Amino acid sequence: MNSSTKQDAIWIVAYWFINQKHNFELFYMLEKLKHRYKHAPIKIIGLNPFNSAEDIAQFKAQKGIGFELSYDHKHTAMFYQIHQFPSILIMESSGKILKRFNGFKEDLLQEIAYFLSKECTINSEQKQIAISPFLFWHFKNNLSFRAN
Repeated sequence: MNSSTKQDAIWIVAYWFINQKHNFELFYMLEKLKHRYKHAPIKIIGLNPFNSAEDIAQFKAQKGIGFELSYDHKHTAMFYQIHQFPSILIMESSGKILKRFNGFKEDLLQEIAYFLSKECTINSEQKQIAISPFLFWHFKNNLSFRAN
């Protein structure tokens, strides 16, 4: 992809479930990313393929989470072959994966921030993102997160 291609957003998609061991650390990290990039066109969503929408809404309200948590009704975890939880995908809104992080580790926040700072040039004045050239791992790229 060349840097002149316009992107409406970069998505940070976290796959999780309610009784997951690292939820507290994961959501704290995602809140920090949300705050750090609050003026950038980066969207954060937590997708849960296991728990009901009602349970997820109750969990979100109880924990005071400030980004979207949703049931994975499009079965994207299966589509992207998510086998470890949590897993995080950084992707274009077209569904093309830019970076994949499987499992939780203590320096995950730093790795994501480093990736975003090195591979994504964010122009907050024009609200667009230019991706610097590098080799993408095309896992599967025909799933869109755009609104229908």
